Amino acid sequence: MKRLIVLLVLSLATLSVSAQRATSYKDLKESYDYHLYVKDQDDPYNVAWTGLASFAIPGISQLIMRENRGWYFLGASLILSSICEDELESLQDLIVIDSSGQGSFSDEDKAKKHIGLLCLAGLAELGVMIWSSVDASHIAKVKNMYYQRRNRASVDMSLYPSMDFVQTGNGLQPAAGMTLALRF
Repeated sequence: MKRLIVLLVLSLATLSVSAQRATSYKDLKESYDYHLYVKDQDDPYNVAWTGLASFAIPGISQLIMRENRGWYFLGASLILSSICEDELESLQDLIVIDSSGQGSFSDEDKAKKHIGLLCLAGLAELGVMIWSSVDASHIAKVKNMYYQRRNRASVDMSLYPSMDFVQTGNGLQPAAGMTLALRF
């Protein structure tokens, strides 16, 4: 229950964070391939930290980056966590301790069912955590690429001295000048 409250508070806190709204990941992923990402010192999102944060609390990095898909990860994580918690409580109710201090289950078949559901929900929770982490890293890379391109100057101009040889009536003569280079 405490985990649920902490996750909800953190999720609501991310909604109040005022961040620059970029085009959604859904639109950006058509233009940018996260495989081609090159880290820049001015990137707004740290790829490693977004992945780690979304592993710890699935969906939190997506929400911080203003992606609604984070709610799906968070919701799935909360549902699977509550299933795990319920199965653990059910297993605890089945434990019987005899006079010698040895523990056993009062109903072995029910215990096996609860252990199976607990393992299945736990593996699903781990899968959601990994999926959320990888997804958050991809979103961070694509959005960083978007900001890198947007922040780059549209025209780069360089002016530098140059030296060349020019054919004249007297042969080759050195000619000094200036070279203007424009990059779009």
